[in-house]
Amino acid sequence: MTSKPPPHTVEIVIDNSVAMSAGSSATPRAEDNINCRAFLNFVEAHGHLVAFTEETFAEWRKHRNEAAFAHRWLVRMFGSKRVHIIRDEKVNIRQALRQRIEAIAATKDDHEREEIVKDIHLVEAAVTTDNLVVSCERRARAFYAATSAVINELCVVVWIRLGKPERTGKQIVWMMSGDEITSWLGELGNGSPSLWQELMLGYGVDECK
Repeated sequence: MTSKPPPHTVEIVIDNSVAMSAGSSATPRAEDNINCRAFLNFVEAHGHLVAFTEETFAEWRKHRNEAAFAHRWLVRMFGSKRVHIIRDEKVNIRQALRQRIEAIAATKDDHEREEIVKDIHLVEAAVTTDNLVVSCERRARAFYAATSAVINELCVVVWIRLGKPERTGKQIVWMMSGDEITSWLGELGNGSPSLWQELMLGYGVDECK
């Protein structure tokens, strides 16, 4: 895996789960809520961009009333011209990737297949931008990490689950608090390729080396 962190600002694919967890009230009500708000505020304050496929953007729009905090944030991001809606870029690459993922998903049970397919748009957006996904989802990340063994494009996608950091035995389950993820993004300008690589879906997967 040779991908390196972008030098300064990054285009980040932010799942609707982050927007929903940020809530709608003026006062945060839960820890994930606080983490998601801190992350969105950091992205805005430090010049990063948010990237959507048309599908992910429609999902954010659909839930804008339940995710009022993120909706207000997105309005400001549009105002500062830091929203990238991916339309025609690399359509063939995205379609080919989707077909390969759907073929693997078809071998799973109905529930798991539904979980996998609903998040395809996140990795589609990631491979056409800076390979960075931030989400609150647990199951999807595990699937895509395993799938990187057979779909090499996924090896270099960094997928961070926003929440508390956890460790199971020697294996880190990549979750970050709002403070940790913003600190990590803030240090990318100085270059931290080893950490960037450890956060990749393909980290530790023999086929990705």
